[in-house]
Amino acid sequence: QAYWLTGEPRFLDGLETQWRHWMTRNEPTRGINWASSLEVALRSVAWLWAAHLARAAGAEREDLWSEVARSLRAHGRHLERYLSTYFSPNTHLTGEALGLLYLGCRLEETPTTLRWRMLGWKILGEQLERQVHPDGVYFEQTTWYQRYTVDFYLHALLLAAEFDLPVPTGFRDRVARATDVLLHLMRPDGTTPLLGDDDGGRLCALDPAPADDFRNTLALAAVVLDRPDYCFGAGAPWSSLVWLLGPAGLASFEGQSPAPPPAQSRGFPDGGYYALRDGWSAESNLMVVDAGPHGSLAAGHAHADALSFDLTLAGVPILVDPGTVSYVGEERERFRSTGVHNTATVDGVSSSEPEGMFRWSRWARTSVESWFTCSWIDGLTAWHDGYTRLPDPLVHQRTVLFLKDSYWLVVDRFSARGRHRVRLRFQTASGVAVERRGTGLLSLSVPRRDGAVVSAALRVSAPGPLDLVPGAISRCYGALEPALAVEAELDCVGTVAVLSLIGLEERLAGLRVDGGPAAAGWHWRLTSPAWTDDLALTPSGGDLQVAGLRVHDGLGWLRRDPSGNPLAVAGVGASGLMVDGVTLHPEGRAVAARWENGTLKKEP
Repeated sequence: QAYWLTGEPRFLDGLETQWRHWMTRNEPTRGINWASSLEVALRSVAWLWAAHLARAAGAEREDLWSEVARSLRAHGRHLERYLSTYFSPNTHLTGEALGLLYLGCRLEETPTTLRWRMLGWKILGEQLERQVHPDGVYFEQTTWYQRYTVDFYLHALLLAAEFDLPVPTGFRDRVARATDVLLHLMRPDGTTPLLGDDDGGRLCALDPAPADDFRNTLALAAVVLDRPDYCFGAGAPWSSLVWLLGPAGLASFEGQSPAPPPAQSRGFPDGGYYALRDGWSAESNLMVVDAGPHGSLAAGHAHADALSFDLTLAGVPILVDPGTVSYVGEERERFRSTGVHNTATVDGVSSSEPEGMFRWSRWARTSVESWFTCSWIDGLTAWHDGYTRLPDPLVHQRTVLFLKDSYWLVVDRFSARGRHRVRLRFQTASGVAVERRGTGLLSLSVPRRDGAVVSAALRVSAPGPLDLVPGAISRCYGALEPALAVEAELDCVGTVAVLSLIGLEERLAGLRVDGGPAAAGWHWRLTSPAWTDDLALTPSGGDLQVAGLRVHDGLGWLRRDPSGNPLAVAGVGASGLMVDGVTLHPEGRAVAARWENGTLKKEP
């Protein structure tokens, strides 16, 4: 790139020195640099791009290009022979297939390179439906490898278009669905929560984007898939788009009319990611909840993060997934354990049990009971069985309600017969300052890029004080940043429920929270000058009636004005709901409705 931009011979000399040094010390198939076929494939792509840019800039060193091409043919033979068909048939296999496709398209056309071209394309077609769920989520449950997969297939589509390769029916649509996941999980500041493993690698690093910023992928997808919403998500063309596609790519991007997706919140039921969002501006609020399967194959890239969440308020990450840091050693075990994620640890053990660096002996199964979204409220209820392996089995259920003009409610219910010690964790982002405001109440503050300070309130109904403990997060493999964590511990005897209330301090000013265990469940009342909210939660299969709200087998929420008139109601995970004698019939165990001029209107 430097040589293409400047024409200075020193950059070309540096490239030639490194190439010759590597080739003389890495005989084909021998040594650590041939141990991973995926590495061979990624190196092939990088070398092809380096050769293309240097020669396009006028470099005339045909003896060097001949040697590089000879080495690349050895790369192709190695890939064809040692595909990851049995070991790591995941992004290793698709990356290797892309390497073969690149070599088959960019090296001199021979019967061998034509075979590589068709083999690579065939494998990519076969693996797309296997590795990408129908909803678009990558099957290993990791956002980093989700991005890898989208990049692989966007490059493949570009090569297919140039070399007239037949694109199977549904191929482009499945790639678009995978890209949709990146778009909807993206935070308002352009970064993406690093759920599951992250190895810090890139397919082809043609721009200096931060590791957790995937918008350059969205920019490429906007052009390849002709999607104005991806253009909106990218925010700008990104230099990598120009390197990849030249002026035509830039013109295609700038010729689109960027538009946000029609949906604010979105659930991906096959992969279990749920994005609860109130808008697409730089100051919007977003919670990403991981309520999906632990992972595929041996779940090698999964974390024990069942029911964890990542929260952005007013455009700023506040409570985050901690990331990965490393694939080896003590940090490997710590950063994939339940104890560092925004969820619950029971009796000091993780919800899933590791067995080696990339295997698990037993993992939690998660089930979503209900999910709904509408213009003013979102709701999600899910549970997992990760702690049913304990001598006295325990089930963790988590319900999230997002009142888009007010606050977030996270209700955790732990159901068992015996006694357990439960620890809830809230991992803050790096740079978040934490101050105590009273028992069970904290202020979380962080400056935004424009200089404004975003202040959030976190209130947890656990019986004891909230503990502040040193924590850490990783925004890229190998990187570590200090960050405080908030923890609440409680004894769980039988069935216990904990309410966590999160929101902007300015919206929660003057809010009073009362309540806890009721006669047949749990009841909390939130009182502000403008409204009173009642929240009722039943035990499994139970029935509870409070303040004119009757709930069966789940959670119900009701808002009234200062005169006691009902304004809005919602039920999530509930099979029955009644307000002042009027019965609402939850569909899919979820319902939301508001009163307009005295008439109750259910949301679609």
